[in-house]
Amino acid sequence: ACLLMAGLTDLTFGATVVNTVVSTGSGASSKINRGEQVITLTSRNFDSNVTDGSKWLVEVYAPWCGHCMRFVSSYEEVARRLHAKNEEREEKGERKIKVGKVDGSKETAVNSRFGVAAYPTFFLIDGWNVYEFDMERTVSNLINFAEGGYKDSTAMPMLTSPMGPLGQMQGLFLRFAMWGVSIFEGLSGKFGPMLAGIILCGGFVFTSMIGMIALALAITPKTKVD
Repeated sequence: ACLLMAGLTDLTFGATVVNTVVSTGSGASSKINRGEQVITLTSRNFDSNVTDGSKWLVEVYAPWCGHCMRFVSSYEEVARRLHAKNEEREEKGERKIKVGKVDGSKETAVNSRFGVAAYPTFFLIDGWNVYEFDMERTVSNLINFAEGGYKDSTAMPMLTSPMGPLGQMQGLFLRFAMWGVSIFEGLSGKFGPMLAGIILCGGFVFTSMIGMIALALAITPKTKVD
């Protein structure tokens, strides 16, 4: 597997947010053309997709990784074969299995949640449980893993899991950050960057004060009148 550059795994979360907001906002497509079978997951759509009730086989890759590029067609075959059985699974009352990919070199916020140390790395997301694929990287092994073989391995600890409390908080923070950037860009187009920043900061302060007042009122014990 392609080892990550040392600096990539040591990014601060603030830098991760900035990098992700810029990259997802640009709308640039991946350098690897993987066809339509493999679903592209980004920092913007990751949580909404993997919590849709399906099981998800997810590859974290990098466009510059030679191992990833050589496995492109094989991973497409994995996706094609797993997706082809989803209608049959639904008829049996079973959950669908979807196949996705995350460009870890660009979607650093998602990458940091998984703690990926080398490319490519594969994960099976089953609800809140996440399992890392650690077998030989072949089409049959990945399919068997996604179809139930993952149950023979141990799920990542819930606390540090991408779908656990810390991962969810990180994802929520990122969505708020991107929402703020989106609002700032809209205001900048109308009022200019300086006035947009003042409006956004003022709105944040006002909203925070309202929230603090509401919280104080909610926790203040009421005086009992006989």
